[in-house]
Amino acid sequence: MILFRYNFSSQKNHNRTHMLFQCLCGIQPIFYSTHPNEEPFFFTFKYRNQEFKIPCKDILYYESRGRQISIHEKSGEVHIFNGKLSDVEKNLEKGKIPFLRIHQSYLVNYFLIRSRTKSEVILINGTILSISEDRQKKFGIDYGKMLRGEINV
Repeated sequence: MILFRYNFSSQKNHNRTHMLFQCLCGIQPIFYSTHPNEEPFFFTFKYRNQEFKIPCKDILYYESRGRQISIHEKSGEVHIFNGKLSDVEKNLEKGKIPFLRIHQSYLVNYFLIRSRTKSEVILINGTILSISEDRQKKFGIDYGKMLRGEINV
C-alpha cells in the first residue's frame, strides 16, 4: 500500500491544481500498470517490411490521414503505418487499455486524457485534440461511464 500526503495550504491558489496534477502523475503508474502476472498489452504493426510492437499504455493517440495512421507516444515518438483507423479501433477493443474515438481521425487513450470540454480533449502532454460534433454525444457517454469508478476532485 502506498500512502502520500501533501499540504496544499502552503501553495497559492493557481499553483494548487498544478501541484495536484504533479502528485497524481506520480501515482498514475501504480494504477495504470498491468498486474505482475499479466503480460503487457501491445499494439503491433508492420511498416516497410519491419514489424513493430508498442505497449498500449505508452500510446497517447492514433491519428489517421488518408490511408496512413500515426501513433503518437508519450515519449514524443511518432510511428507511421498504412491502415484504417476503424480496424485499429476494432483490434483495441480486445485490450485492457480503453481507447475512445473522438473524431474520424483520432482515437485517444482514455488514461492519458488530462481534461476535456464539450469540443476538445487535452492530453497529459498538453496536446489538444478536437472532438467532432457528431461524436461529442457518444464520447460524453463513454467518458462518463469510465469516470463512474474514479474519484472526482
